[in-house]
Amino acid sequence: MIFDLMDTLLVDPVHRTFRTLFGSAASGEPAALSLYRTYRDRAAFELFESGRLTEYEYFRAFYHDHTPPPILQSLPRPQKVKKILLREVSLMPGALSLLEELQARRIPVAVASNYSIWYHDILRFCPQMEELCDYLFFSCELGYRKPDPVFYSRIGQTLKTEGLEEIFFLDDRQVNIDAATRAGWQAMRFTSMTGSRQKINAFLAEESDFV
Repeated sequence: MIFDLMDTLLVDPVHRTFRTLFGSAASGEPAALSLYRTYRDRAAFELFESGRLTEYEYFRAFYHDHTPPPILQSLPRPQKVKKILLREVSLMPGALSLLEELQARRIPVAVASNYSIWYHDILRFCPQMEELCDYLFFSCELGYRKPDPVFYSRIGQTLKTEGLEEIFFLDDRQVNIDAATRAGWQAMRFTSMTGSRQKINAFLAEESDFV
């Protein structure tokens, strides 16, 4: 059984971070957040999550080079974004009981997440994750991010050496589910803990040797 991490097992702290940094608008997205999205260098973010940039390099490339100086001065420093992001992390409601149930049933559990080296900080808030998960796969160590096929193949190869070939995967993004299906995994989009538990139980009733 493989789970995505953010907004599947953990509440993604980016939502709280954006509210703290940019507030909320009566309708639509706050103007300051729109500027942040416009000038943040998404390519640098993806390279950092793939382990191809150090934190120092990522901070230097955080905003596009062409960002006008007045706008750059108004945007939050990347160090501040990180500080607020890692201030607090919590489990999704029902996630802990689900993981405990799977462990009690001796079902191997893995996490497969797009995340940078900051995942070490994230897991310090939720030590149960390391206690209840048998495998932790992060893009910064795999060198590839979902939905890249290599992300899935590297995980599949690792699990195969452990004798685990039947995979059931849950993720909150359809593009990642589609890629997992192409990789030969059984996959389901996570929308709610209740609905997911029902489908997990149905899958477990049919399979006896899987992760």
